[in-house]
Amino acid sequence: MTPMKSKELPLKLDEAIAWVTLDPRTRQFIAVKVHQKHLRFSCQRCAIFCCRLGGPSLDHSDIARIAERGHSLKDFLDQSIRSGNRGSKALSTVLKSKPDGSCIFLRPSFEGTCPACAIYDSRPSLCKLYPFHLELITPTSLRLEIIPCCYGLNTPTGELVDEDFIIQYLREPIIDALRGGSL
Repeated sequence: MTPMKSKELPLKLDEAIAWVTLDPRTRQFIAVKVHQKHLRFSCQRCAIFCCRLGGPSLDHSDIARIAERGHSLKDFLDQSIRSGNRGSKALSTVLKSKPDGSCIFLRPSFEGTCPACAIYDSRPSLCKLYPFHLELITPTSLRLEIIPCCYGLNTPTGELVDEDFIIQYLREPIIDALRGGSL
């Protein structure tokens, strides 16, 4: 069976890719319901968007993983006060960015090689989720959406984004993001 071409599979950008139901006590997956049956994904390792959109929010476990690799907090943390809901103020902790907006851990490409993440195995939970975005709807349900600018979405050779894909690749970063409070 030959893969379908991406132009035959229009993405519905205004709809959820899937809904995830969680156990309220353990926050483990109870159910995954996929709504876009033909979506495919394969990381192109291009770092064109994901690593150049400014630093993601970091939670305590993200900070600990990066620090355990020997990086000083002052070298990778950017903390600022931002306005929250109803005028409240909140401390925002994000990964620092270079002056051009790219991640401080993005290594440049050399002679045809792709840019690479210097902390790939320890990268933040939100980086592991990209190009998928989560919205916590209730304490027990999440809406999984896509960030449409990613070149890895709907590639003909990409892996089908189905229940197995979500459980295999996204379950751990989703649980980490929930546990760490970055959602």
